[in-house]
Amino acid sequence: MAIFGTFDEISPPEALTATGRGTGVFIAHVPPAHHYEIFLRAGSITGFREDGVLLDDIMRLHDRFTDLLLMRVGDFEFRRLPSVRVEGSFHVPLEQMVVTGLACAEELNTAPELLPSPETVFEWVGHKEVWLGDELQLFWERSEHALRNGSTAEILAELANTSTSKAQWYLYKLRLAGLVRPRRLQRGVPPPMRPAKPVVESSTASSDLKDDLVPTPASPAIKPLAEVQIAAPERPLLRRLMDGLASFLR
Repeated sequence: MAIFGTFDEISPPEALTATGRGTGVFIAHVPPAHHYEIFLRAGSITGFREDGVLLDDIMRLHDRFTDLLLMRVGDFEFRRLPSVRVEGSFHVPLEQMVVTGLACAEELNTAPELLPSPETVFEWVGHKEVWLGDELQLFWERSEHALRNGSTAEILAELANTSTSKAQWYLYKLRLAGLVRPRRLQRGVPPPMRPAKPVVESSTASSDLKDDLVPTPASPAIKPLAEVQIAAPERPLLRRLMDGLASFLR
């Protein structure tokens, strides 16, 4: 017997939790034309098919599953299948996927200012004994080498096979764990501007300009005060006549 409903009546997390204990396929139709199939076996996700393509990477599974949890329009149904018809190579607990996906979705939607910019460069800090969980640990392992040289969420998303928004969330969690930090750009202070030197006219200046230049007479040299001799005051005329007559009568 099939179980079905719409996402405006029951949310994807509730619908998946209600049907996840069975063995079969959870089918979701999301406008405009997206089609998801989640294969379940006894509470675990074994496969995920998006628009007819079966995913084969666990990080891609986490990314697409989180997007599905955010859907608020569309319809779903659960079809029971024999165990041999449940496709996929995964074995991930459904409840764990729901809890982790909801935590990521909440921070992406309600507190986007907490997440770093896609262009922010993060760098590796060092190894610490920190429990990260399966999903975050896998992202850390795939990104550690690039983070040693500094990398952004946009670049790490390609390396880890996830979306940029999920890479931002992973970096936010790694920063809280003390494993990465934003790289601070060192901006040097520009040296002060030197004043411009006056332009010296070349020897090929026009003759008209040379004619207009008036030479400045050189200032006389100033002698030291000790070498200056003070002239004796000149004697009055009558005194000089009397001294001359006295000399004549001797």
